[in-house]
Amino acid sequence: PLETLRFLLPRLFQNLPCRLICLPWPRQRRAATPAGGERMSEAVREHEADLAFLIDEDGQTCGVWDERGQFTPPER
Repeated sequence: PLETLRFLLPRLFQNLPCRLICLPWPRQRRAATPAGGERMSEAVREHEADLAFLIDEDGQTCGVWDERGQFTPPER
């Protein structure tokens, strides 16, 4: 799943009026959680991003951070 995402995401974003930044990330299970997200919060602020996604290597979990670098929990 991860290799497929690395292939597809740039192609999905290429025609959108935004910039996609893919960052190298250490492989770890369940990284897409608030506990695994301090580094993501820093990256959001450093790159002045409007939105950030962190997708686990198995592709089953996706974490979302807002423009302030705050983890956005899924609504249930």
